[in-house]
Amino acid sequence: MDVKEFRDELLTSFLVVQSYLEDSLNPVCRECGLTLQQFRILIELDRHPGRKAGDLSDTVGIQRGNIASICKKMEQNGWVERRRSQEDERIVMVSLTDKGRDAKKTVENMMTDRVRAVLERESEETFDNIRAGLASLCKVMERINSYE
Repeated sequence: MDVKEFRDELLTSFLVVQSYLEDSLNPVCRECGLTLQQFRILIELDRHPGRKAGDLSDTVGIQRGNIASICKKMEQNGWVERRRSQEDERIVMVSLTDKGRDAKKTVENMMTDRVRAVLERESEETFDNIRAGLASLCKVMERINSYE
C-alpha cells in the first residue's frame, strides 16, 4: 500500500470511528447532563488527577481560551474543583470531585449496557486483533507526530 492510500484509509477510519463514537456516546452523555468535551475532561482528570488547566486544554484538544469557561461550568455542576496554584497564582489546577467521578462512571456503565449484547457475541480473538491493531496504529501515529 502506498502512502496516499494509507493516509486516505486512515482518515476515513478516523472519521467513521468518530462518527460512531459521537452517535453512541452523545445521547448517553446528554442523559447524564454532560457534553462529550466534559466527559473527555472527566476521563482525563480521573487518569491524571490535579491537572493544570493549560495542560488539560492541550490533552483534551480544547482551546486554552475555552477551557476556563468549560471548567467553570463543570465546577458549578459539582464535577470538578478549580483552585489557584500556591506556587504561581496564574496557574489554575483542576481536580475531579466525587460527583464528577460518579458521573463518569455512570456514562461508562450506560455505554457498557448499550454495547454488551453485541460485544458478548464476539470472540476473544476479535478483541485481541483489535487491541493489537490499535497498539500498532498508536505506535505509527506517535512516530508521525514526532517526525520533524
